[in-house]
Amino acid sequence: MTLPRPPPPARAASDEAWLDAADDIRRRRDLLVAGLRSGDVRSASQAALATCALLERVAAADDWRTAAVLLRRLRRVGGGVVRAAPGALSVGNVLRRALLVVREEYARNLRESTSIKDDAGLQRSLGDVLAARSAPDALADRDDRRDVELEALRDDVLDQLRDLADEIANAREAVAARAPGLVAPGAVVLTAGRSRSVAAFLRRAAPAEVVVVDEDGRAAAALARALPAAAVTRVTAAAAAAVAGRCRCAVLGCSAALADGGIIAQPGARLVAEACAARRKPVLALCALYKLAPLHHPGAAAARAAVAADMSLGAALPFGALPCDAGADPLAAPAPAVRHPRADAVPPDLVDLLVTNAGVHAPSYAPRLLAEMYAPEDHDLLRAEL
Repeated sequence: MTLPRPPPPARAASDEAWLDAADDIRRRRDLLVAGLRSGDVRSASQAALATCALLERVAAADDWRTAAVLLRRLRRVGGGVVRAAPGALSVGNVLRRALLVVREEYARNLRESTSIKDDAGLQRSLGDVLAARSAPDALADRDDRRDVELEALRDDVLDQLRDLADEIANAREAVAARAPGLVAPGAVVLTAGRSRSVAAFLRRAAPAEVVVVDEDGRAAAALARALPAAAVTRVTAAAAAAVAGRCRCAVLGCSAALADGGIIAQPGARLVAEACAARRKPVLALCALYKLAPLHHPGAAAARAAVAADMSLGAALPFGALPCDAGADPLAAPAPAVRHPRADAVPPDLVDLLVTNAGVHAPSYAPRLLAEMYAPEDHDLLRAEL
Protein backbone atom coordinates (compact mmCIF):
# COMPACT_ATOMS: atom_id res chain seq x y z
CA MET A 1 0.00 0.00 0.00
CA THR A 2 1.32 3.40 -0.97
CA LEU A 3 1.33 5.91 1.83
CA PRO A 4 0.14 9.46 0.99
CA ARG A 5 2.81 12.15 1.01
CA PRO A 6 2.48 14.87 3.65
CA PRO A 7 1.61 18.31 2.26
CA PRO A 8 4.67 20.39 1.22
CA PRO A 9 4.01 23.32 3.62
CA ALA A 10 4.17 21.05 6.65
CA ARG A 11 7.39 19.52 5.39
CA ALA A 12 8.94 22.90 4.74
CA ALA A 13 7.95 24.07 8.20
CA SER A 14 9.45 20.98 9.88
CA ASP A 15 12.67 21.30 7.89
CA GLU A 16 12.94 24.96 8.81
CA ALA A 17 12.40 24.12 12.48
CA TRP A 18 15.13 21.49 12.24
CA LEU A 19 17.56 23.98 10.72
CA ASP A 20 16.76 26.53 13.45
CA ALA A 21 17.65 23.91 16.04
CA ALA A 22 20.81 22.73 14.26
CA ASP A 23 23.11 25.51 15.48
CA ASP A 24 26.37 23.99 14.20
CA ILE A 25 25.05 23.37 10.68
CA ARG A 26 23.44 26.80 10.46
CA ARG A 27 26.66 28.45 11.66
CA ARG A 28 28.74 26.54 9.10
CA ARG A 29 26.32 27.49 6.34
CA ASP A 30 26.43 31.17 7.31
CA LEU A 31 30.24 31.13 7.43
CA LEU A 32 30.38 29.60 3.95
CA VAL A 33 27.96 32.18 2.56
CA ALA A 34 29.94 35.01 4.19
CA GLY A 35 33.20 33.65 2.75
CA LEU A 36 31.75 33.41 -0.75
CA ARG A 37 30.36 36.93 -0.62
CA SER A 38 33.48 38.53 0.86
CA GLY A 39 35.92 36.73 -1.43
CA ASP A 40 37.63 34.78 1.35
CA VAL A 41 36.51 31.62 -0.46
CA ARG A 42 37.79 32.41 -3.93
CA SER A 43 38.48 29.29 -5.94
CA ALA A 44 35.97 26.73 -7.16
CA SER A 45 37.85 23.97 -5.32
CA GLN A 46 37.67 25.83 -1.99
CA ALA A 47 33.94 26.38 -2.41
CA ALA A 48 33.38 22.75 -3.42
CA LEU A 49 35.34 21.33 -0.48
CA ALA A 50 33.59 23.62 2.01
CA THR A 51 30.19 22.62 0.59
CA CYS A 52 31.09 18.94 0.76
CA ALA A 53 32.08 19.29 4.43
CA LEU A 54 28.82 21.12 5.17
CA LEU A 55 26.66 18.46 3.50
CA GLU A 56 28.59 15.74 5.28
CA ARG A 57 27.60 17.32 8.60
CA VAL A 58 23.96 17.26 7.50
CA ALA A 59 24.16 13.58 6.55
CA ALA A 60 25.99 12.68 9.77
CA ALA A 61 23.13 13.95 11.96
CA ASP A 62 21.37 11.13 13.81
CA ASP A 63 17.85 12.57 13.83
CA TRP A 64 16.72 11.82 10.26
CA ARG A 65 14.79 8.58 9.81
CA THR A 66 14.22 8.28 6.05
CA ALA A 67 16.16 9.02 2.91
CA ALA A 68 13.44 11.45 1.80
CA VAL A 69 14.05 13.57 4.91
CA LEU A 70 17.79 13.57 4.21
CA LEU A 71 17.19 14.70 0.63
CA ARG A 72 15.03 17.59 1.77
CA ARG A 73 17.56 18.65 4.40
CA LEU A 74 20.42 18.61 1.92
CA ARG A 75 18.37 20.71 -0.47
CA ARG A 76 17.39 23.10 2.33
CA VAL A 77 20.95 23.68 3.55
CA GLY A 78 22.76 23.54 0.21
CA GLY A 79 20.02 25.42 -1.59
CA GLY A 80 20.38 28.27 0.89
CA VAL A 81 24.05 28.63 -0.08
CA VAL A 82 23.20 28.46 -3.80
CA ARG A 83 20.53 31.12 -3.39
CA ALA A 84 22.88 33.40 -1.42
CA ALA A 85 25.86 33.00 -3.78
CA PRO A 86 24.52 32.03 -7.23
CA GLY A 87 27.83 32.81 -8.90
CA ALA A 88 29.61 29.96 -7.09
CA LEU A 89 28.54 27.22 -9.50
CA SER A 90 30.68 24.54 -7.86
CA VAL A 91 28.51 24.78 -4.73
CA GLY A 92 25.44 23.72 -6.67
CA ASN A 93 27.38 21.01 -8.47
CA VAL A 94 28.50 19.41 -5.21
CA LEU A 95 24.94 19.59 -3.88
CA ARG A 96 23.66 17.80 -7.00
CA ARG A 97 26.29 15.09 -6.59
CA ALA A 98 25.30 14.63 -2.93
CA LEU A 99 21.63 14.29 -3.83
CA LEU A 100 22.45 11.66 -6.43
CA VAL A 101 24.59 9.82 -3.88
CA VAL A 102 21.60 9.54 -1.54
CA ARG A 103 19.36 8.26 -4.34
CA GLU A 104 21.91 5.71 -5.54
CA GLU A 105 22.71 4.40 -2.07
CA TYR A 106 19.02 4.19 -1.19
CA ALA A 107 18.31 2.23 -4.38
CA ARG A 108 21.21 -0.13 -3.72
CA ASN A 109 20.27 -0.72 -0.08
CA LEU A 110 16.65 -1.27 -1.11
CA ARG A 111 17.64 -3.97 -3.60
CA GLU A 112 19.83 -5.66 -1.01
CA SER A 113 17.04 -5.55 1.55
CA THR A 114 14.76 -7.38 -0.90
CA SER A 115 17.37 -10.15 -1.37
CA ILE A 116 18.58 -9.00 -4.80
CA LYS A 117 22.30 -9.08 -4.05
CA ASP A 118 24.87 -7.41 -6.29
CA ASP A 119 28.42 -8.61 -6.61
CA ALA A 120 30.42 -6.40 -4.22
CA GLY A 121 33.47 -6.45 -6.49
CA LEU A 122 31.72 -4.93 -9.51
CA GLN A 123 31.26 -1.27 -10.24
CA ARG A 124 27.81 0.26 -10.42
CA SER A 125 25.99 -0.87 -13.55
CA LEU A 126 23.67 1.12 -15.78
CA GLY A 127 20.80 -0.46 -13.85
CA ASP A 128 22.07 1.24 -10.68
CA VAL A 129 21.94 4.63 -12.35
CA LEU A 130 18.47 4.01 -13.79
CA ALA A 131 17.24 2.80 -10.40
CA ALA A 132 18.64 5.92 -8.78
CA ARG A 133 16.72 8.06 -11.27
CA SER A 134 13.46 6.42 -10.15
CA ALA A 135 14.40 6.60 -6.48
CA PRO A 136 12.41 9.81 -5.75
CA ASP A 137 9.16 7.90 -6.33
CA ALA A 138 10.36 5.07 -4.17
CA LEU A 139 11.39 7.52 -1.47
CA ALA A 140 7.96 9.10 -1.56
CA ASP A 141 6.22 5.75 -1.30
CA ARG A 142 8.38 4.41 1.52
CA ASP A 143 8.78 7.42 3.78
CA ASP A 144 7.48 5.54 6.83
CA ARG A 145 8.77 2.04 6.05
CA ARG A 146 11.89 0.43 7.44
CA ASP A 147 12.86 -1.44 4.26
CA VAL A 148 16.36 0.07 4.36
CA GLU A 149 18.65 -0.21 7.34
CA LEU A 150 19.11 3.39 8.47
CA GLU A 151 22.62 3.04 9.88
CA ALA A 152 23.84 1.24 6.77
CA LEU A 153 22.38 3.96 4.57
CA ARG A 154 23.95 6.71 6.68
CA ASP A 155 27.37 5.03 6.62
CA ASP A 156 27.20 4.46 2.86
CA VAL A 157 26.22 8.07 2.16
CA LEU A 158 29.00 9.39 4.39
CA ASP A 159 31.55 7.13 2.68
CA GLN A 160 30.48 8.41 -0.73
CA LEU A 161 30.64 12.04 0.40
CA ARG A 162 34.16 11.50 1.75
CA ASP A 163 35.13 9.93 -1.57
CA LEU A 164 33.69 12.98 -3.32
CA ALA A 165 35.80 15.27 -1.12
CA ASP A 166 38.91 13.23 -1.95
CA GLU A 167 38.08 13.45 -5.66
CA ILE A 168 37.78 17.23 -5.45
CA ALA A 169 41.01 17.58 -3.48
CA ASN A 170 42.97 15.44 -5.96
CA ALA A 171 41.30 16.70 -9.15
CA ARG A 172 44.00 19.27 -10.00
CA GLU A 173 46.80 16.72 -10.01
CA ALA A 174 44.63 14.21 -11.90
CA VAL A 175 44.03 16.79 -14.64
CA ALA A 176 47.72 17.74 -14.70
CA ALA A 177 48.73 14.09 -15.14
CA ARG A 178 47.22 14.18 -18.65
CA ALA A 179 49.53 16.97 -19.81
CA PRO A 180 52.36 14.83 -21.33
CA GLY A 181 49.94 13.25 -23.80
CA LEU A 182 48.47 16.55 -24.92
CA VAL A 183 51.34 19.07 -25.03
CA ALA A 184 54.70 18.19 -26.54
CA PRO A 185 57.77 19.08 -24.44
CA GLY A 186 59.43 22.25 -25.64
CA ALA A 187 56.27 23.71 -27.15
CA VAL A 188 55.11 27.31 -26.90
CA VAL A 189 51.80 27.54 -25.02
CA LEU A 190 49.36 30.42 -24.77
CA THR A 191 47.20 31.00 -21.69
CA ALA A 192 45.21 33.75 -19.99
CA GLY A 193 45.16 34.95 -16.40
CA ARG A 194 46.21 33.10 -13.29
CA SER A 195 45.15 29.52 -12.61
CA ARG A 196 46.66 26.94 -10.29
CA SER A 197 45.26 24.19 -12.51
CA VAL A 198 47.07 25.64 -15.53
CA ALA A 199 50.30 25.99 -13.52
CA ALA A 200 50.15 22.34 -12.41
CA PHE A 201 49.30 21.22 -15.96
CA LEU A 202 52.19 23.14 -17.54
CA ARG A 203 54.59 21.92 -14.88
CA ARG A 204 53.93 18.39 -16.15
CA ALA A 205 53.95 19.43 -19.82
CA ALA A 206 57.38 21.16 -19.57
CA PRO A 207 56.90 23.75 -22.34
CA ALA A 208 59.80 25.87 -23.56
CA GLU A 209 57.82 29.11 -23.32
CA VAL A 210 54.48 30.21 -21.92
CA VAL A 211 52.81 33.35 -23.24
CA VAL A 212 50.38 34.81 -20.70
CA VAL A 213 47.66 37.30 -21.55
CA ASP A 214 47.80 39.46 -18.44
CA GLU A 215 47.07 43.14 -17.99
CA ASP A 216 48.75 43.93 -14.66
CA GLY A 217 51.60 41.40 -14.58
CA ARG A 218 50.59 39.54 -11.41
CA ALA A 219 49.43 36.39 -13.20
CA ALA A 220 52.61 36.24 -15.28
CA ALA A 221 54.78 36.70 -12.18
CA ALA A 222 52.97 33.91 -10.35
CA LEU A 223 53.32 31.57 -13.35
CA ALA A 224 57.02 32.39 -13.66
CA ARG A 225 57.53 31.36 -10.03
CA ALA A 226 55.61 28.12 -10.62
CA LEU A 227 57.53 27.30 -13.84
CA PRO A 228 61.18 28.20 -13.23
CA ALA A 229 62.37 26.07 -16.18
CA ALA A 230 60.17 27.81 -18.77
CA ALA A 231 60.36 31.27 -20.26
CA VAL A 232 57.23 33.24 -19.34
CA THR A 233 56.25 36.14 -21.56
CA ARG A 234 53.50 38.59 -20.66
CA VAL A 235 51.38 40.25 -23.33
CA THR A 236 48.25 42.34 -23.17
CA ALA A 237 44.92 41.19 -24.52
CA ALA A 238 45.38 43.40 -27.58
CA ALA A 239 48.44 41.35 -28.58
CA ALA A 240 46.82 37.92 -28.22
CA ALA A 241 46.02 37.67 -31.91
CA ALA A 242 49.60 38.54 -32.84
CA VAL A 243 51.25 35.86 -30.70
CA ALA A 244 48.70 33.06 -31.23
CA GLY A 245 50.25 32.09 -34.55
CA ARG A 246 53.56 30.95 -33.04
CA CYS A 247 51.98 28.96 -30.18
CA ARG A 248 51.33 25.23 -30.37
CA CYS A 249 48.07 25.46 -28.41
CA ALA A 250 46.19 27.40 -25.75
CA VAL A 251 45.58 26.05 -22.25
CA LEU A 252 42.79 27.72 -20.29
CA GLY A 253 41.68 27.21 -16.73
CA CYS A 254 38.02 27.66 -15.89
CA SER A 255 35.77 28.14 -12.91
CA ALA A 256 32.91 26.21 -14.53
CA ALA A 257 32.06 24.19 -17.62
CA LEU A 258 28.57 24.38 -19.06
CA ALA A 259 26.18 21.77 -20.39
CA ASP A 260 26.92 22.59 -24.02
CA GLY A 261 30.70 22.31 -23.58
CA GLY A 262 31.42 26.02 -23.12
CA ILE A 263 33.40 27.31 -20.16
CA ILE A 264 33.45 30.22 -17.72
CA ALA A 265 37.03 31.44 -17.52
CA GLN A 266 39.09 34.47 -16.55
CA PRO A 267 38.85 37.73 -18.49
CA GLY A 268 40.81 37.50 -21.71
CA ALA A 269 40.10 33.80 -22.22
CA ARG A 270 37.58 34.36 -24.99
CA LEU A 271 39.96 36.64 -26.86
CA VAL A 272 42.64 33.95 -26.65
CA ALA A 273 40.20 31.29 -27.85
CA GLU A 274 39.08 33.42 -30.79
CA ALA A 275 42.68 34.16 -31.76
CA CYS A 276 43.52 30.44 -31.70
CA ALA A 277 40.41 29.54 -33.69
CA ALA A 278 41.38 32.04 -36.40
CA ARG A 279 44.80 30.37 -36.69
CA ARG A 280 43.54 26.79 -36.26
CA LYS A 281 45.33 26.25 -32.97
CA PRO A 282 43.70 23.85 -30.46
CA VAL A 283 42.24 25.20 -27.22
CA LEU A 284 42.43 22.92 -24.15
CA ALA A 285 40.09 23.74 -21.26
CA LEU A 286 41.11 22.27 -17.89
CA CYS A 287 37.95 21.34 -16.05
CA ALA A 288 37.58 18.99 -13.09
CA LEU A 289 34.25 17.19 -13.08
CA TYR A 290 32.95 19.05 -10.03
CA LYS A 291 33.01 22.23 -12.16
CA LEU A 292 30.60 20.83 -14.76
CA ALA A 293 27.24 22.60 -14.34
CA PRO A 294 23.89 21.89 -16.07
CA LEU A 295 23.69 25.42 -17.50
CA HIS A 296 23.91 26.60 -21.09
CA HIS A 297 25.99 29.27 -22.76
CA PRO A 298 23.90 32.30 -23.74
CA GLY A 299 23.43 32.77 -27.46
CA ALA A 300 25.21 35.48 -29.39
CA ALA A 301 22.05 37.59 -29.65
CA ALA A 302 21.46 37.36 -25.89
CA ALA A 303 25.09 38.26 -25.19
CA ARG A 304 24.91 41.30 -27.45
CA ALA A 305 21.66 42.40 -25.82
CA ALA A 306 23.23 42.08 -22.36
CA VAL A 307 26.21 44.14 -23.45
CA ALA A 308 23.97 46.80 -24.94
CA ALA A 309 21.75 46.94 -21.85
CA ASP A 310 24.23 46.62 -19.00
CA MET A 311 27.76 47.24 -20.21
CA SER A 312 27.38 50.48 -22.14
CA LEU A 313 30.01 53.04 -21.24
CA GLY A 314 27.46 55.79 -21.68
CA ALA A 315 25.24 54.31 -18.99
CA ALA A 316 28.15 53.53 -16.65
CA LEU A 317 29.97 56.85 -16.94
CA PRO A 318 27.97 59.63 -18.64
CA PHE A 319 29.99 62.27 -20.43
CA GLY A 320 30.61 65.25 -18.17
CA ALA A 321 29.88 63.35 -14.95
CA LEU A 322 33.42 63.95 -13.64
CA PRO A 323 35.14 67.34 -13.55
CA CYS A 324 38.11 67.53 -15.88
CA ASP A 325 39.65 70.85 -14.84
CA ALA A 326 42.81 70.72 -12.75
CA GLY A 327 41.37 72.92 -9.99
CA ALA A 328 38.38 70.69 -9.20
CA ASP A 329 38.19 69.02 -5.82
CA PRO A 330 38.43 65.24 -6.43
CA LEU A 331 36.74 64.47 -3.09
CA ALA A 332 33.69 66.48 -4.08
CA ALA A 333 33.30 64.65 -7.40
CA PRO A 334 30.78 61.80 -7.62
CA ALA A 335 32.24 58.31 -7.46
CA PRO A 336 32.45 56.82 -10.96
CA ALA A 337 30.77 53.54 -11.75
CA VAL A 338 33.31 51.48 -13.71
CA ARG A 339 32.26 48.10 -15.00
CA HIS A 340 34.95 45.44 -15.18
CA PRO A 341 34.25 41.83 -16.22
CA ARG A 342 35.12 39.17 -13.66
CA ALA A 343 34.88 36.28 -16.13
CA ASP A 344 34.63 35.43 -19.81
CA ALA A 345 32.07 33.01 -21.24
CA VAL A 346 33.79 30.96 -23.95
CA PRO A 347 31.29 29.20 -26.25
CA PRO A 348 31.75 25.51 -27.09
CA ASP A 349 32.68 26.16 -30.71
CA LEU A 350 35.89 27.82 -29.47
CA VAL A 351 36.90 24.88 -27.22
CA ASP A 352 38.53 21.81 -28.75
CA LEU A 353 39.02 19.55 -25.71
CA LEU A 354 37.77 19.39 -22.14
CA VAL A 355 40.55 17.92 -19.99
CA THR A 356 38.96 16.45 -16.85
CA ASN A 357 40.15 14.27 -14.01
CA ALA A 358 38.20 11.38 -15.62
CA GLY A 359 39.53 11.75 -19.15
CA VAL A 360 39.80 13.99 -22.20
CA HIS A 361 36.53 14.72 -23.97
CA ALA A 362 35.15 16.76 -26.82
CA PRO A 363 32.81 19.57 -25.70
CA SER A 364 29.90 17.69 -27.29
CA TYR A 365 30.40 14.95 -24.66
CA ALA A 366 29.43 17.27 -21.80
CA PRO A 367 25.70 16.28 -21.82
CA ARG A 368 26.72 12.63 -21.40
CA LEU A 369 28.87 13.51 -18.39
CA LEU A 370 26.00 15.49 -16.89
CA ALA A 371 23.63 12.54 -17.28
CA GLU A 372 26.07 10.34 -15.35
CA MET A 373 26.73 12.85 -12.56
CA TYR A 374 23.37 14.48 -11.77
CA ALA A 375 19.73 13.48 -11.59
CA PRO A 376 17.50 15.50 -13.95
CA GLU A 377 15.23 16.58 -11.10
CA ASP A 378 18.22 18.21 -9.39
CA HIS A 379 19.24 20.49 -12.25
CA ASP A 380 17.12 23.33 -10.87
CA LEU A 381 18.08 23.67 -7.21
CA LEU A 382 15.96 26.74 -6.55
CA ARG A 383 12.58 25.21 -7.30
CA ALA A 384 10.14 24.24 -4.56
CA GLU A 385 11.49 21.73 -2.07
CA LEU A 386 10.68 18.06 -2.59
